[in-house]
Amino acid sequence: MMFPVSWPSPKLFLPAHMAGNTVSDADVCEIRKALASWTVKRYRTWRDNQDSATRDIMTIPHDATIEDALRALSRRGVLSAPVVHVTTGDYLGFFSAGDALTKLLVELFPSICDAKLTTPAAMAEALARNASTVDNIAQWARDGFLSEHIVRPGSNNDGDLSYAGFDETTLLDLVSRGLKRSPSAEVRRGDFEPSHRIAIYEEASNGKMRIADIVSQSDTLRALLSAPDQLGPWAGNATVDDVFGQSPVLCVPADLPAIGAFALMHNTDISGVGVTDPSTAKLVAHLTVADLRCLTSASDFDLLRLPALKFFAQQRQECSTEEPTHQSPVVTVRPGDTVLHLMRALVDGKAHRAYVIDETGVPVGVVTLTDLLRLFAVDPASDKEMLLTF
Repeated sequence: MMFPVSWPSPKLFLPAHMAGNTVSDADVCEIRKALASWTVKRYRTWRDNQDSATRDIMTIPHDATIEDALRALSRRGVLSAPVVHVTTGDYLGFFSAGDALTKLLVELFPSICDAKLTTPAAMAEALARNASTVDNIAQWARDGFLSEHIVRPGSNNDGDLSYAGFDETTLLDLVSRGLKRSPSAEVRRGDFEPSHRIAIYEEASNGKMRIADIVSQSDTLRALLSAPDQLGPWAGNATVDDVFGQSPVLCVPADLPAIGAFALMHNTDISGVGVTDPSTAKLVAHLTVADLRCLTSASDFDLLRLPALKFFAQQRQECSTEEPTHQSPVVTVRPGDTVLHLMRALVDGKAHRAYVIDETGVPVGVVTLTDLLRLFAVDPASDKEMLLTF
């Protein structure tokens, strides 16, 4: 379950691996102004002009089974979707592939859902002790897991609706308020990053508020890159190493069972891990919670026993038969690449994270969309509040 938490000081809220690197208000001033110039209405008009495809908000009925919900996510190639009551149409929460991961691990593998198990070596030992359970994973999915109904929609989500927007809300608002977490909320193991996408509301004919659209972190970055001349010089001059630095990134060897990789994500509060060649340490793939959306049958769950690299290849092959454009490749950048190059790589790759690799292909860091957008956020309680909509 995703619980919002408060951001630390200072005004630029950098993740731990950025500590010691300085990004000033002046550096990102032009980017903030650009974000403030984009209202949601302007973005939706621009997006619809770019893409003539008919847009509709995918929803999942509240009485769907886990199997129904995963199949729906897989068909659309999305990580999560709003859950609505089939009779009233009321919004009840979000169902995500992360929900399935948490339920899978907690119910079937409680012994490896341990905050002390944070290294691939320790996880491999734990899986060896649970070999019989791993062998029965498909049977367990067949006997009960997939046929269960979604339980308490909204209680196990990835924080997608921690902030609601409207047509006149600016993208700076969505970044600044949408990525902020409530100071009173509890944080628990297994939680993932919040607000990967923000719901946009409007009043329906019956007087109720309905979700009219969803704007994601990727959408925000796409809008910024549509007019790169408005970003100022900083993004084209600052390097990934300047801003984010280099630090260990959680990776698993290609031969670790995929279920172990997902358990490490759960235990370390992240939503993706790199996969490396055991002999060279080079990055060869990655796994994220989004890969679970293709597990739509009991036999699919048996694939979690495969080594991480084989699972990666199998899932990409199976999911790509439905909609290749939904697939997120492994996006890599070099420490000396500019932040602007990083932004373009994330958008072009339709990715939520970019791995920073050295000249030999060994990962030395990772930058997520959340990391990047937090650089541009304005603290709503600061003297920059006048940039925000309300």
